[in-house]
Amino acid sequence: MRSLLLLCTLAASTAAFSQSAYHPPKDLRARIDAYVGPLVADRDFAGSILVAQHGKVLFRKSYGMADLAHGVRNRPETEFGIGSISKQFTAAALLILQDQGKLSIEDPLSKFVPGFPSGDKITLRMMLKHQSGIARDLPPDTIAVRRTPQEVVDLIKSLPLDFQPGSKTSYSNDAYKVLGYVIEKVSGSSYLDFLRVHIFTPLGMRSTGELDEQEVIPKLSTGYNPWIGALRLGPSAPHSDSNGIGSGSLYSTVDDLYRWDRAFAGTSILSEESKKQMLSDALGVDVEKVFDRTLVTHNGVYYGYTGFVERYVEDDVSIIYLGNVETGASVTPLETALRAIVFSKPYSAPEIPVVSDRIVVEHPDDYVGVYNVFPGLDLTVTRKGADLLLGAGDGYWPLEPQSDGTFFYRLKFSVVEFMRDQFGKARALKWTQDGHTFDCRRIS
Repeated sequence: MRSLLLLCTLAASTAAFSQSAYHPPKDLRARIDAYVGPLVADRDFAGSILVAQHGKVLFRKSYGMADLAHGVRNRPETEFGIGSISKQFTAAALLILQDQGKLSIEDPLSKFVPGFPSGDKITLRMMLKHQSGIARDLPPDTIAVRRTPQEVVDLIKSLPLDFQPGSKTSYSNDAYKVLGYVIEKVSGSSYLDFLRVHIFTPLGMRSTGELDEQEVIPKLSTGYNPWIGALRLGPSAPHSDSNGIGSGSLYSTVDDLYRWDRAFAGTSILSEESKKQMLSDALGVDVEKVFDRTLVTHNGVYYGYTGFVERYVEDDVSIIYLGNVETGASVTPLETALRAIVFSKPYSAPEIPVVSDRIVVEHPDDYVGVYNVFPGLDLTVTRKGADLLLGAGDGYWPLEPQSDGTFFYRLKFSVVEFMRDQFGKARALKWTQDGHTFDCRRIS
């Protein structure tokens, strides 16, 4: 019933595009600049932003550096990894294959991947909707190994399911990696070639392709994470893009993603039935209500790259952001603020954390250790010289001193406070993020 109501809403909203009462704020550029400026100055933001309505671009601007080492600035034509925004292209590719009569998203996975655990119980639809039970991600110690799509699937096959297929919903990158393999097996072409032929080339998306750590992509920005040193940024953790095919391996520009966004106004790529199915069932996208408006959206975070694509259906308003600095300020807070700015809703100025390079961490070894957040999640504190780093197995990023024993973790915009015993050695840490606090006891 919920899907039927949502479908009716989407259909009615599409017909009402021209009747929208929405009017953009006259000072849209000034408001976005005022919010973004402090983040750029603090190296918490770099990228391109585009806002449009009814096919008219209202705002298009780039900020910060594409390549710090060579002094190259971001421009609208700069290319960025789009992370999980890639998933909507994977979903669209499967729906195109369904339109061609080559598969049904109700097919069991076992039809395409023999021997997959519970493959006869897992449908392609379950995988698209994160209901398959397939684990979220590959083990952290495997991400730097270059693999073929078949090898990626074989690795995922070796991992246990997190839950019985169809019994719950839990986000899974690995399920989409398997779907990327299914696209290749059914179409007889590579994942990228299928997308090029059926989506990118027809839409004129000439600046969209597949990341490959062995390939030089001339207009591609460098993805940065927080790091120690004067610039407080460093290249992303070592990884192989071959492990992300289907789930997050694509790169693009804000202009190309807007071309993709506009494709939903017609049937040049997806049939009307497939378009309805993708939106009503939220396949590769999220469909929700924001400001009493129907929103079709998905964000992406991928090794130093961040971004999101949002389309407000009733108003035919699109907000697109792609960036190459991954910190806690460049995902949810930025998305929330841009929404509010575009629709003239209240929002807060960005909070820039107070850290000090004058604070010297004495006896850093007293903090080094493993801290348990909850069963299945441990945080590890290590060190590089006098600097402390923290990670959960997929890389380590700086803890910036705020006061004695209290640190700012820029990657997640969280505060980490260490509890110490009478000898000064850390016995626990307190993690605070987005108003939530977790007490993490030291286990080694």
